[in-house]
Amino acid sequence: MLWVLSGELTPSVYGQSHAVATGDAVVFSADRPHRYANQGEDELRMVMVVSEPRETPDH
Repeated sequence: MLWVLSGELTPSVYGQSHAVATGDAVVFSADRPHRYANQGEDELRMVMVVSEPRETPDH
């Protein structure tokens, strides 16, 4: 999950770009090709939350 605190974030997933404005958030599966960009004029501040799959114990 990416939550934009200020500025505008332009994430791209599989080559498709999407503008995310201040106060908005986006959720996607990050196990595919992706990138983050600040294509706006203002400083970008964001919060990123990553959830890893739970590993199964070997026993």
